[in-house]
Formats: sequence, C-alpha cells, structure tokens
Amino acid sequence: RQLAERPPRQFRNFMTTQQALGGGTNEKTSFVNHENTFGSFRFHPERSSSAETKDFLPVFANASCVNPFTGISEEWVGISYVSKYDGDGINKHPQPPVNLMIVLDVSGSMGMRLEGDEDQNGGFGGGPSCPFAPTKLEAGKKCIKAILKQLKQDDHFGVAVFNHTYTCLEGMAPWSNNKISQCMKHVDRLVPNGGTELGAALG
Repeated sequence: RQLAERPPRQFRNFMTTQQALGGGTNEKTSFVNHENTFGSFRFHPERSSSAETKDFLPVFANASCVNPFTGISEEWVGISYVSKYDGDGINKHPQPPVNLMIVLDVSGSMGMRLEGDEDQNGGFGGGPSCPFAPTKLEAGKKCIKAILKQLKQDDHFGVAVFNHTYTCLEGMAPWSNNKISQCMKHVDRLVPNGGTELGAALG
C-alpha cells in the first residue's frame, strides 16, 4: 500500500526515467546519490501512539505491487524510524543530555569544492558575495561549529579528525565554555591533508 502513495511513486518514476540505454547526443547521464535523489523526495512513515513516547522507534511496513516493466508481482519490506522528537516534538520535549563524539575527515579530498552550492543564499556558498562553492572541509567545519553552539551544560562531547592517521583534538568531557572555545579554535586550524584511513577513525 505504501508504494501506491505519491512520494514513492514519484521516486520510482525518477529512478526508471533517468536511466538511458545506447549512445548518441541525446543520451542521459544519471547521477544517483543522496543529494540529488533521496533528498528530493519525502517519505512519511506511519506513526503510532508509541512514537509519541519513544526516543527512537523502528517502524516496519510491507507492500505488494506489479512491476510495470516485467509484469511480475513484487514484495517489498521497508523500515523507517520515528521519534517523539520528530517535527514539533523537538519543541514539546526537553532535549535529553547527549554524549557526542564528532569525527571529521580532513584528508586531501576534503579540499574539493561542493558542486551546485555556488551563490546559494543561506547555503554554504554564502550568497552572491561568495561566487565559488566552499570546500567539503569548509562545509564540515561550519556544521561542527553549528553543532557545538547547540550543546548544553549536561552534555558530554569531544572532537577528533582523521586522514591517514587518527587525531583526537578534544577528548570526551563535560560541556564548558572553555571546552567549546578550545574546540572552535581546533576546528578553525584544520586544513585538508593526507590520505584516508577510515579504519583508524572507527577503531
């Protein structure tokens, strides 16, 4: 039943019509990633009364449909996640204390610019006064600062970075104005450099 709703139908149509076979000047090029695909569609999972009291709740759904190209019946299973903090819930319920470790990639590739974010008012590009898209690292640093500004006195947090090695800039510790200030300074000094060893960051 869920697949019959408008967002899933739109998404499926996008995924099938954006692909092209053969060559020629009219050939389409499809770039399937989160930013230009899933980010363009909104899926609204069914909410139950339990979602009004749970910090985090998985919701399962199943659906049947006939593939329009093959005529074969298909069975689909989906999982969505809901929370009492969704939507207006973030204003209705006090924010619980968090233990947050922020880990940022600072490898050389983070010096590449974000395509499609040039001259976007309110975006990472900074508007018409900044005609060039920011680098991935510049966007990441801006996001980290925004997160740090939202932390509260009951929170614990730290910041680490990785490229071909792992570096803990600030270990997990209770919130304080001094710790926030130190983290901001560390973030400001970050530059893209080196290779990428994800295992070191997750180890």
